Amino acid sequence: PVPTPVGNIGLGICYDIRFAEFAISLAKSGADILTYPSSFTVPTGSAHWETLLRARAIETQCYVVAAAQTGVHNAKRSSYGHAMVVDPWGAIIGQCSDEVGLCVAQIDLNFIKSVRQKLPVWSDRRPNLYGNIFAAIGSVNETDTGSEESFAFGPTAVVKASQVFYRTA
Repeated sequence: PVPTPVGNIGLGICYDIRFAEFAISLAKSGADILTYPSSFTVPTGSAHWETLLRARAIETQCYVVAAAQTGVHNAKRSSYGHAMVVDPWGAIIGQCSDEVGLCVAQIDLNFIKSVRQKLPVWSDRRPNLYGNIFAAIGSVNETDTGSEESFAFGPTAVVKASQVFYRTA
């Protein structure tokens, strides 16, 4: 997750929304907000979009912010749209239609704490029964010894050498 003034943001894209493990690893890494800019097709969007976004918010107790492409791109491809913001309780607090638009929602970090106190899923998990999902390497919760080479992207984003899967000359 990337630290920002509005909270730690876990970055995902479109198809990532289908993997609860990815969302949970971002939350365990310190994410307060999960983002999923997407281009769901009309059939999959109408069937799965809202359900997946609300599920990721509920199971991680994070805000989910999902920008969404909309409209007809060519004869074979149309995107569903319906950009959405979901709170940690699973309530939709901002939504667009299938038209080009903008929605605004308030992110309240104290609400995240309140939800997590009322429903302590993080301490109630039973990894001894079904395995464990680990926090991402290089997470905001991880202590950095500074001994590994790293690469800076902008003022706050840092990628450690162990996270690079391919490097050219």
